[in-house]
Amino acid sequence: MCGRYYWKRKYDLDRKSFIEKCENPFEAPPNFNVAPTQEAPIIRIDPVDGKSELLLSHWGLIPSWAKDRKLSFKMINARSETAAVKPAFRGPFKKKRCLVPADGYYEWIMTENGKLPYAIYPSDEDTFYMAGLWDCWKSPEGLMVLSFTILTRAADPQVEHLHHRMPVILDDQTQEAWIDPNLQDPQELESLLDYTKPTDLRFHPISTLVNSVRNNGPELIEPRS
Repeated sequence: MCGRYYWKRKYDLDRKSFIEKCENPFEAPPNFNVAPTQEAPIIRIDPVDGKSELLLSHWGLIPSWAKDRKLSFKMINARSETAAVKPAFRGPFKKKRCLVPADGYYEWIMTENGKLPYAIYPSDEDTFYMAGLWDCWKSPEGLMVLSFTILTRAADPQVEHLHHRMPVILDDQTQEAWIDPNLQDPQELESLLDYTKPTDLRFHPISTLVNSVRNNGPELIEPRS
């Protein structure tokens, strides 16, 4: 799964060439401990004007038909293999897809000394883009809440000992196609989620400081001595 992640650079409009607009003003400062229910940047196609946009969204999908927010925490991830048919995800999978930028994510393994965290990141240490789904929910008070979930897949061999699932990471050739709402053919969408193409990932153990969402800073991703 992907239950925590981070980005270590300011995220803004200039980070991705095909983004056409963003919330004004928009500046997401570095966040080394993104946790469920927090606001985080996503890239999607605006259903009103059809332009690609960068904006903040609530992590934990709230389906448009939900009666309240209670489902949100259970919806931080969606299995990519079944998202197209699950009631909460099949609508967004068809035409409400997004990119979720990150520089790395965290996993924990059980040891004799308890659960110990690891940072996982691409070998080039560049920003990557996870496949996501978004939806918009109207609260009983009339507030519109934009939310998202991150798609996961079976982990690549080099990190499966840390966790058997990992986020779906899209390469440069598939990112724009993934968020295109005009692409709705299930087979074409499945082809974008190419599970046979491994991601060159690295990892190292880190401090248990990351266990608390109150801790947030570059020290969280420093290798544990």
